[in-house]
Amino acid sequence: MTAPDPAPAPELDAIANRLRRDVIKMIHAAGTGHPGGSLSAADMMAALYFHALRIDPAQPEWADRDRFIMSKGHACPVWYAALAERGYFPVSDLWRLRHISSHLQGHPDMRKTPGVDMTAGPLGSGTAAGVGMALGARITGRDFRTYVMVGEGDLQEGCTWEAIMLAGHHRLDNLCLLIDYNRSQVDGRSDEILSLDPLDDKLRACRWAVHEINGHDIGQILDALAWARELKGAPAAILAHTIKGQGVSFMEDRPEWHGKAPNREQALAALAELGETGEDILPAPPGLGLKSEAESASPLEADSGWRRSQSSFDDFGSQTPNSFGGAPAWLTTGPDRPRRILRDAFGETLVELGAELPDLVVLDADISSSLKTGGFRKQYPERHINFGVAEQDMMLGAAGLATTGLRPVACTYATFASLRACEQVRSFICYAGLNVKIACSHGGLEVGWDGPTHQGTEDIAIMRSFPNMTVIVPADAVAASSLLRQAVAIEGPVYFRMGRNPVPVIYAAQQSFTVGRAITVREGSDLTIIAAGVMVALALDAAARLDAEGVQARVVDMHTVKPLDSEAVHRAATETGAIVTAEDHSIIGGLGSAVAEYLVEHTPVPVQRVGVPDTFCRSGDPVALFERYGMAAPDIARAAREVLRRKKRPGFGE
Repeated sequence: MTAPDPAPAPELDAIANRLRRDVIKMIHAAGTGHPGGSLSAADMMAALYFHALRIDPAQPEWADRDRFIMSKGHACPVWYAALAERGYFPVSDLWRLRHISSHLQGHPDMRKTPGVDMTAGPLGSGTAAGVGMALGARITGRDFRTYVMVGEGDLQEGCTWEAIMLAGHHRLDNLCLLIDYNRSQVDGRSDEILSLDPLDDKLRACRWAVHEINGHDIGQILDALAWARELKGAPAAILAHTIKGQGVSFMEDRPEWHGKAPNREQALAALAELGETGEDILPAPPGLGLKSEAESASPLEADSGWRRSQSSFDDFGSQTPNSFGGAPAWLTTGPDRPRRILRDAFGETLVELGAELPDLVVLDADISSSLKTGGFRKQYPERHINFGVAEQDMMLGAAGLATTGLRPVACTYATFASLRACEQVRSFICYAGLNVKIACSHGGLEVGWDGPTHQGTEDIAIMRSFPNMTVIVPADAVAASSLLRQAVAIEGPVYFRMGRNPVPVIYAAQQSFTVGRAITVREGSDLTIIAAGVMVALALDAAARLDAEGVQARVVDMHTVKPLDSEAVHRAATETGAIVTAEDHSIIGGLGSAVAEYLVEHTPVPVQRVGVPDTFCRSGDPVALFERYGMAAPDIARAAREVLRRKKRPGFGE
């Protein structure tokens, strides 16, 4: 397939002017939007979409198309205008910008709008995602180019400079950065707020080639794009000096027009300056009461797009003790049971998967020795990328890689993935439903000696709150290997959580696992202990203590926290009448909350949560910490006695 012939240069000025008129009309119709930065970018957008980009609107998913990312996502009106005028969708769609029934969201959404290659919104994201796309092209052997447009706000974000350094380091000459340098932002002049100069020298110091132009001169823009295409051995930065609000005199170089819609009088005046006059030239605002076909569907159906639905797990039942044949296959409990680090099993399984899956890529953030990914790096160096200490950049790079058909596994610590890179995971992996796996160690208080800055005790709560995310917490090395294989096979985002230290091996090698299905590792009729991760072994120890007291406790390994195996929870509640949850995580928002949320709505029974209390903990030996914060086996047994007492209270549940 070849792209259509580019428009000749003389026509591009007229196209840019048409894009500006579209911007004014659509933002006026919406009553909200960002005209200033859209108008400043119009000339470059005309040159890109009508001359430079190798694209085909009839095949928006063409694998070898050039990619474009609008990192300054608030300027999406001019992007939408370019896409519509280029033929990706009808121009009339523009007049429904930001309407509930429209595919044109307030910021770009790759799952709703044809031609949008990457979701955008929070500034500072596009360059990193573009680096991921450029790396993906290199790994897959494709010759497409990636173009990213940024503004001052993007360049004030640290994540952008993480990506700029990485691109220079890898000499990504298939990447072009277009800088819409209008020196204006929401609160005023960027030179007064946070100056970026000398911007050209900074980029060159990061091993980029830089070409400065007048961003409103079509000839200079085309020359710069041609220069970028021919450049070898370095990424290209086109530093385009522009004027915010270009083309409309009362908007030019006026920061207040960053995010303000023109009223009717202002819109007509702007269009007149752009060469269009008349009383009926403004489109009617979309009717608030008119329902489109998309609106008539349920909210979840309308918003599903191409994303994997969590309902794909709804038909999972829970495993009974003999669901994999015979009795449960865990090893003998007690102080002499073997112990193994989950990360070792994780690293070994990655190497196996690398041989089986040529699209698997592993990403690290300078802690490959800790995550045990060195074996994969040694075996498949061309599919391993070390981002340095740059977790936000790594998550955005993973998103970009996923759009090229690769299957990235981004590896770091739980606190860094869920806290430092929270926005990147939420807005660019989960929102887009991209096929990215986030594998973390150092989850929970079990990290011990490193202290609360490294004890990931909020990560499950954060990750399970994101739509489209699956959350897996294996209990031992056998589970880690099997569940990792399933996590990589799932289409969509997965959070895979491991601890740091050796943990008891509970399962025999023949144990089977299914994401979304709990495993009953011990039967009991008096109460149920639902545990995840390292706490499964402690729950078994607690059950042994209770057995000595004549109390029969069922123990359930809830290795998938999301989607929760609600059938297993319901059966435990109805058959045993009392629940204890045990997790190496805050009792707020994690496994205990997930179980309690289900029970309070469906099967109310006494519940007691065991986990990290609502406090920041201390450094120390993990065993001592578990004892100090009420998470050891005796504490689980104590919680069991408490729910039994409440279970026997007259009138409960009646």
